[in-house]
Amino acid sequence: MFLVGLSLGGWVALRAVQLAAAERRNRAAAAAAAADPTAAAAAAADFTYSHVFQDNQSYMECCTTPEAAAAAAATDADSAAAAAAAAAAAEAPLGLQGLVLLSPMLQLSRRRYLQRSRLLQFAAAAFAAVRPHAVVVPPRKSRRRHPHLHAYYSSDPLTYKEGVPAGIAVPLLWEMEAATTPQELLLLQQQDAAAVLMLHTVHDPLCDISGPVSCFSELAGIRDRQLLAIEGPPLPAAAAGAQQQQQQQQQQQQDASSSSGDPQQHVHPKLRKLHPYFHQHLPDPPSPQQRSQQQQQQQQQQQQQQQQQQQQEVAASVEEIEKRMQQLSQAGEQQPKVFIAKGVDVLHDLPNEPGQQQLFRLLATWITCRCP
Repeated sequence: MFLVGLSLGGWVALRAVQLAAAERRNRAAAAAAAADPTAAAAAAADFTYSHVFQDNQSYMECCTTPEAAAAAAATDADSAAAAAAAAAAAEAPLGLQGLVLLSPMLQLSRRRYLQRSRLLQFAAAAFAAVRPHAVVVPPRKSRRRHPHLHAYYSSDPLTYKEGVPAGIAVPLLWEMEAATTPQELLLLQQQDAAAVLMLHTVHDPLCDISGPVSCFSELAGIRDRQLLAIEGPPLPAAAAGAQQQQQQQQQQQQDASSSSGDPQQHVHPKLRKLHPYFHQHLPDPPSPQQRSQQQQQQQQQQQQQQQQQQQQEVAASVEEIEKRMQQLSQAGEQQPKVFIAKGVDVLHDLPNEPGQQQLFRLLATWITCRCP
């Protein structure tokens, strides 16, 4: 069985496995203490009046009837069997073949000061107690940059489209980073989750990748863990600025090299004095409209070529990572590995982003490699 969590669900999945592992260990310790006879012997030896205890015990054995002794023996046998069964159940692993965390909410990208101020904590707790249903985190609007994905998300009846209420956001805000502390991460061992995969983008606007990075580094109990860091394409504003600067440079070069309406500009400077005697007809310089059309066509061609080149590079990178995952699985190597995928167009909500095909291809490869 594989447990998959996205965003807040990633934090819930990690925290649930941690708490389940802690509860299992507590039950195992209690069952071992109840079933171990040496513990009772040590406790009796430490008793101050041990000789009085032994005399009373011998007196009780002399006065005990056979029926009472048989009942006590049956009770002891039942208790031992129950303790052994409890110990066996407590030692049973969780049975997870893999734990997949997609953009887990382990650390905020912004407003981290809300988690550090004690005064804000008390104020937020009071507000959440008075108005637990008040929306404090509005729904995200990043899907609107892709209308078809936004329409698909809006038409899905199983998705929650409202904001996060204060009754959930405030406790989560204070306990968010508790899952990445070394003490809590030590609770996870190989028998709890055989493998862990984390997918996170570097430019995530909601959840900082520093959370999964620290979790990956401190999760020493699970050797088979992998982190897939995604470096998406440049942000729209940065890409537009770079494109505008490139267009200005091209315009300046063309203006410097093109003619200003004088046919002599098409002739070498040393031959311009002989222009009246030229027998060859010189072409007329292009008009401003023709020049702008040519520039637009060139820009469109360049953009198409860049997009095709980027798509080819992304596909090659994803294919290389997929092959590497398969090779590691076939070799039986269980070592922490970090993969970096560049150019995949995703931000936070991985299933509703344009680059979901590449990511789910890698996710499917990772899961199938660990299926028996």
